[in-house]
Amino acid sequence: YPGAGGCSHTAGIKIQLEYDLLSGQFLHIHTGPGKQHDRTYGSLCAPTVTANDLCIRDLGYFHLKDLQDIQDKEAYYISRIKSNTRMYQKNPNPDYFQDGRIKKGTEYIQIDMETLMNSLQP
Repeated sequence: YPGAGGCSHTAGIKIQLEYDLLSGQFLHIHTGPGKQHDRTYGSLCAPTVTANDLCIRDLGYFHLKDLQDIQDKEAYYISRIKSNTRMYQKNPNPDYFQDGRIKKGTEYIQIDMETLMNSLQP
């Protein structure tokens, strides 16, 4: 298996697995080159997700489409997010045009993650 190249190792392997804690079974085991990005593996696991599952993923697997697919299956996820990711929540009181359309800039409110995290109790 080729490594990442450059001044890095010339060989490397990634071993990816998906494990079901409730059944004690491995759902996926995959080996690939060390230079393959983890995010591509997260998408391959989508078919095994069912309602009420909890998917726990590290930052390397972060992809909004994969998280949306998990949510669409009525499952849950815990994931680290990239530091430059902006989080929004639906605005309960958006502004409207006279014809009843929502003004786009008011449909969502950006969440201040630093304020949110500081407000949480350990």
